[in-house]
Amino acid sequence: MNKSQHYILLSDCLSVLQALQSSNSHSKNIINFLAQEIAKVSNQILSLEFIWVPGHSGIAENEFVDNLARTAKDTKISKWISSHDLLYILKINILTEADTSWKSSKYHHDFSHLNTIKPHYRLLPYDRKMDVLLSRFRTKTHPTNATLFRYNLSLSPLCSTCHQVENIEHILFQSIKYEEQREILRRSLGTIPLSFPWLFDQSDDVKTKTFLVLSFLRHLQL
Repeated sequence: MNKSQHYILLSDCLSVLQALQSSNSHSKNIINFLAQEIAKVSNQILSLEFIWVPGHSGIAENEFVDNLARTAKDTKISKWISSHDLLYILKINILTEADTSWKSSKYHHDFSHLNTIKPHYRLLPYDRKMDVLLSRFRTKTHPTNATLFRYNLSLSPLCSTCHQVENIEHILFQSIKYEEQREILRRSLGTIPLSFPWLFDQSDDVKTKTFLVLSFLRHLQL
């Protein structure tokens, strides 16, 4: 290193450059370590300038350093990685692997009819009982006779009124026991044919529809 020279350091890691620019006593150990090393070098040369370059941009020096970083087995930097950072990375990796394993298993079911975007505000006054009931209908996990019969918790999977298989769709759209409540819901929503995907989809007019569906479920007295 020549003390009478100006140096330029190229990096394709913008987040590290920004972290170094605003480093302080609360920064991660690795950032503080790099800042200390840079300070030592800066005192031995005329100037040191950092420039961000896009990754894989074909700059020979940058590619050379990337290869060195990938092939390095042991460096002083590894000793400065905090246990907090290591645990955080391990946690992220474990959660990612668990999520991938779960989604690829035969037990995973994707509720594609539900809107995955959760609003950051509550649409209606909180009522845990109705919140649970709405969630059970949306996910088709409400304990109907068909579900209870499958687990030997009911003598029959049939509706006591219609004598047809009592599942979520039957309660919502077919059972004559709830025809009056269903007709009120149909008139409130307009002439749109009732269907499960549309009824529990929250992508349009969510507040009005959710309120009407909750009223309908409340009057079913399940």
